Amino acid sequence: MIKKKSGRIISLASVAGQIGHPDIWYGVSKAGIINATKSFAKLFAKEGATVVISARRKEALEKVEKEIVALGGKALSVPTDISKVEDCENLIQETVKAFGKIDVLVNNAGVLDSGLKAIDKFADDELNRIIETNQKGTMYCMRAALKHMKAAGAGSIVNVASV
Repeated sequence: MIKKKSGRIISLASVAGQIGHPDIWYGVSKAGIINATKSFAKLFAKEGATVVISARRKEALEKVEKEIVALGGKALSVPTDISKVEDCENLIQETVKAFGKIDVLVNNAGVLDSGLKAIDKFADDELNRIIETNQKGTMYCMRAALKHMKAAGAGSIVNVASV
């Protein structure tokens, strides 16, 4: 259970939309936990946090933002491709511009378009895309958030990953 703390500003970096399979959204199978980032965002908002959600697909983001607001929460959606350093910096800048700070960053983005392949079966461009998003993108978001967290003297970062 999250301690109820109103005023917390939480940014969730994610990939919205299909990730290589029609049943995969937000990096988690619909058969398991449905829409992990959406669930995280709604839970944080329910507990009094302001949430900033990000993903590549603007329409999906706006839908989740509206759902959170309809439930009485505060939310902002920022279209973001975390494989692009400028998008990561913009995500955090928009968070701070709108709310004055960032308390928590949750990295929950990842891509794996065609499933795990044998080492001799994948192309270099596939590997590069996975590394750009899953590894570098996570680090870009952390670096951008840390600038503000250090200045504030506090902050938390949660990185969600799977193998």
